[in-house]
Amino acid sequence: MFKGVKIHWECDKSLLSRKENIPNKVTLFYPEGLEQYLKSEFSNAKKVHDKICSLRGDFQDKKGKVELVIQWHDNKNNFTKSFANTVPTSNGGTHESGFRGGVAKAIRKYAKLKNNKTVIKASQEDIFSHASYIVSVFIGNPEFEGQTKNKLSSSFVLKYCDQSVSILFEDWLNRNSKAAKSILTFIEEKIRERNLYELNDNVERQTSFRKIRLPGKLADCASDKTEGTELFIVEGDSAGGSAKQARDRYTQAILPLRGKILNVKNSNTAKILANNEIGNLLQALGCQRGNKYSRKDLRYEKIIIMTDADVDGDHISTLLLTFFFIEMPELIKDGRLFMAVPPLYKISSGAQTFYVRDDKAKDKIVKSFKKNAKVEIGRFKGLGEMMPAQLKETTMNKETRNLIKVSVPTNKIKYKVTSKLINDLMGKDADLRLKFISENAGKILNLDI
Repeated sequence: MFKGVKIHWECDKSLLSRKENIPNKVTLFYPEGLEQYLKSEFSNAKKVHDKICSLRGDFQDKKGKVELVIQWHDNKNNFTKSFANTVPTSNGGTHESGFRGGVAKAIRKYAKLKNNKTVIKASQEDIFSHASYIVSVFIGNPEFEGQTKNKLSSSFVLKYCDQSVSILFEDWLNRNSKAAKSILTFIEEKIRERNLYELNDNVERQTSFRKIRLPGKLADCASDKTEGTELFIVEGDSAGGSAKQARDRYTQAILPLRGKILNVKNSNTAKILANNEIGNLLQALGCQRGNKYSRKDLRYEKIIIMTDADVDGDHISTLLLTFFFIEMPELIKDGRLFMAVPPLYKISSGAQTFYVRDDKAKDKIVKSFKKNAKVEIGRFKGLGEMMPAQLKETTMNKETRNLIKVSVPTNKIKYKVTSKLINDLMGKDADLRLKFISENAGKILNLDI
């Protein structure tokens, strides 16, 4: 495998086993040295860059010399070899540590030059997770650990190998900009994948201990069963306070969310998992998201979105519906998602009291009274303004409330239409939103501004 070295091997046929099909004559010759050796090991692998990095150079002060080849590929099964004075060092040693340090140093320096803030902070594990390499050093009086000599221990080699490899590899990166760009991009992608995995793992780890580590703002129900339980997702601490007093503590849980949650249609996975409010929601639900969604781990039988009966409340409801449609469509298909119907008005006349959701219903009730009847109309500013008894009677009591069951079309064509509508309204393309508003503004009869 060393450049320019040819080995002729021959063995008496009588000493060979026919079953193992071993030839009695072989010539070992790699004209391109280590580079050809690495190519032969990864001929079918998907390579990140076509040109193999093949370098050789002397240590400072003529303390020895180093030869190396390295290539990145989209394959976790790395091929790594190291040698000291042609002796295989299967356990590595100071030469391999110096080599890895030098490569990492050169890549971080090149990343700084290209203003790649992710790779600047890359660890050696990030850099070498998909790299295959061979490194060989020639030094005087090498020292090894143990009698098997499978690990180089000469201390000076670490420093000299680090310095030499760093200079050689940095120069190669600058001379091979196409390959260097591919390597940098690939390492950045792998770092982002690892970060996403860690975020996912963190959410999974928290949900696996959900009875112990639930969100601090969650007022959980006392029942340890899923059947008959409900999670109310409410808007803010004020509404949360009223809902906690109005609930059935055994079967109803309350999770207040702060403000408008993240629009998941416009966000990548990292941003979604880093969002505190979504993190709290995922922990409370316990069923994970995306392709890891597990219906058997959903902690509640019903998930109920309960927001104010105004424009802001409708906006928050829309963001939550988008979240469930994008991240947990199976939860909707299973019939587990609902919308509460809190009142906007309280209408009183004598001993009669009515709670209504909108202006149309209000006007209808008012017209039903006699002309001289004294009618009092009160408008609720939000759920937090309602007395707990009122909230219980109108919105949370299972016997008297109304719930809207959220569903999605089972027909594929209609499902695509729904998906397109969400994309038009919640996606990044403002032109699609403007077009929808322009085409449908005339159809809207009541606007609460």
